[in-house]
Amino acid sequence: MTHNANARARARRRSLGTAGAVVASLSLVLTACSSGGGEEAASSAPAESAPAESAPAESAPAESAPAESAPAAAGDLAQYIGNPDPALCAGREYTFGYNTFSDTEEFAANLWNGIQEVADQIGCVTVTKLSDNVDPATAVANAKIFAQQKVDGALLFNVLEAAGPGQVQVLQQAGIPAVSIVVEAPDETFVTNDDFADGEKAGQALGQAYLDSGRTGEVYALVGRFDGQGKTGIARMDGLVKGLTDTVPGLKVEEFETKADPPTAQAGAAAALGKIPDGATILVSGINDGIANAMFQGVKQAKREKDTLVLPIGSVNPGGLQFICQNPEYVGGLGFFPENWPKYMIPALIARVQGAELEHKYVVPTEIIPRDKINEFYPDFKCDN
Repeated sequence: MTHNANARARARRRSLGTAGAVVASLSLVLTACSSGGGEEAASSAPAESAPAESAPAESAPAESAPAESAPAAAGDLAQYIGNPDPALCAGREYTFGYNTFSDTEEFAANLWNGIQEVADQIGCVTVTKLSDNVDPATAVANAKIFAQQKVDGALLFNVLEAAGPGQVQVLQQAGIPAVSIVVEAPDETFVTNDDFADGEKAGQALGQAYLDSGRTGEVYALVGRFDGQGKTGIARMDGLVKGLTDTVPGLKVEEFETKADPPTAQAGAAAALGKIPDGATILVSGINDGIANAMFQGVKQAKREKDTLVLPIGSVNPGGLQFICQNPEYVGGLGFFPENWPKYMIPALIARVQGAELEHKYVVPTEIIPRDKINEFYPDFKCDN
């Protein structure tokens, strides 16, 4: 998204020392069914007069209290998680370090655009970005750079569990609070989805599309997993299988490990098709947009697409949406809307810097995007048919 020069100057964003080529297939986007975590915290906000009661008398010099000692109450700050506002700034400016697994992968790129938008909106945040190129050792090295820079807080976007503990150890030793996304970092605020619930929602939607199609006969599901990611990926695909099997009576499931690698996913789908009788309906889904599409290419290679329905998890703009609109076998997708995640991440980190006690987990909403309603979610999207 393009911003004018003044907005960029206000936000004072910069990107430093980005790593090289990235494993683009790891678009492990995460989601949630509602934003209940943030709303619950907001509902507990004390009356606005509470902070004023503890304010020092006017005769006390402002510099006698550190910035962290005079924040809004925790409940007051929590109301901005998901609803960023300049009131968060509390009269000061913030420098944050942002570690991402990729500069170019589509979900990560959309999320970075969202970070810049929120920084522009609230006007008091500078974000320094570093990429670890899906390497835990580099992720820890980036945390050390943030500590050397004495940032106020850190945003951590990992797709492998192995990166988090080392990063957190470095940051905590430096007294730097953090907010993690996608993969939980020990003892830090977590902005994420409910992977199991989101997988289940996707499975239910794909199963219902099958029921609505009026197809009869045997029905199978091809499920492309990435258990190597850890509990995040496992929960998502376990939820998908539950949603499918609860919705479609007599469904048979063929699951296989994709390693989040499209060629592996395509080969796995081709091998699994050998176990599925000709004429059976095939329901396809995978850990993310790219994996589901690679599986579908395996189906097309076997010339069985006429028997197939597809619903991916992610539906990231534009690539994931192009898969949906260009292929009539796609019934829709589960949308993760990565551009919205920073509305939770940055307010949560500002609140942490100000010393607020927050909920451990805040959930970002997701929604099923039907194939024929993409423009209701993304009005500017154009299908490249």
